[in-house]
Amino acid sequence: MEDDIFYDEMPDDQGGAFVYLVRKFRAEFERAASETDQSQVVVELKQNYFASVIAAAKSLDIPGIKDYELPRSDEEIWNFGRHFELDVNSVVIQINIGRKNERRRFSVALNSTEKAKARHYVEQLKDLVQSSNCSVEKKESLLLKLNELLVEIDRDRTRFEIFTDKVRSLSALSGDVEREGASPWFKWVALLFGVVDTSKEEEAKRLPPSTSAKRIEAPRKSLPGPPARKDLDDEVPF
Repeated sequence: MEDDIFYDEMPDDQGGAFVYLVRKFRAEFERAASETDQSQVVVELKQNYFASVIAAAKSLDIPGIKDYELPRSDEEIWNFGRHFELDVNSVVIQINIGRKNERRRFSVALNSTEKAKARHYVEQLKDLVQSSNCSVEKKESLLLKLNELLVEIDRDRTRFEIFTDKVRSLSALSGDVEREGASPWFKWVALLFGVVDTSKEEEAKRLPPSTSAKRIEAPRKSLPGPPARKDLDDEVPF
């Protein structure tokens, strides 16, 4: 059950999932290593940590890291670890930068005026809900969703996915609200979307043209592989 929760909390994208797992595996290793003073136990913990990261990289198709193989002897694990960690850190940094850029593409930073407008439109929707003939339960549900929408509007960057999802959840109940006395409902929803759309258009004008997202660059292999695998002396292909 704990393993199910562990993996269920992974981000949906491959890069994000890899970063998440690396952090989890590393934290587990560091915790366990801090609880022992036996070098052989630490070696075994390192082997397990490295094997877990490599397994995650294979499953998630992470360039370079997925092609690593553990050394055959315990003596090589320390030297292997230094090079391996450098390469893993390089990939993690690339993923984090790429994910930040991706989040920026699908979000917008509303300025104070735009936030004030958006809040005003949400307050108009709240007034319509309060004055409608909806049941108390339905009013409370709608007001809760509108408050959640306000929280998203007040973020440094309003996320399109969350904003749209909140409005969509409101729209699922909007037919009943209109029939029960809130006829201008869609006007305020349209104005809300207008604020976000206009803000994103203006933001796009201020930013340099976006380029296609680059694939993660596979780090160069710093260590030779097992003797039987001569091809591991070459650079890792993309």
